[in-house]
Amino acid sequence: MTTHPYDISDEGLIVWPYSHFESAVRYPLDDQPTSSPRPRSLARAAGLPPLPLAALVYQEHPLAWENWRSYWDTEQNIAAIPIRLLPDVELLHPAGKRRHSSVFQHNPQG
Repeated sequence: MTTHPYDISDEGLIVWPYSHFESAVRYPLDDQPTSSPRPRSLARAAGLPPLPLAALVYQEHPLAWENWRSYWDTEQNIAAIPIRLLPDVELLHPAGKRRHSSVFQHNPQG
């Protein structure tokens, strides 16, 4: 799977599909229910698909108070955490520190 440098801005998730950082694709964080990358022609050429907004925004994941409270109460002992708080959420990790494969890679320059 190809990874791309990315950053978060007021405009949304910014992805640089090519290593030269001259061309950027923007995923708006207010599109519903799917965030369509723009400009579309660059996104298509780079193979960057539209993404469900829930893949980009935590607010799109309901979280029951009981689950949050249980997690909060046990977070001091990582081995005791009873559940993965948001099981459908995959985090974007800096290069070299990823536990799961990800489409994007954080841009440490930004």
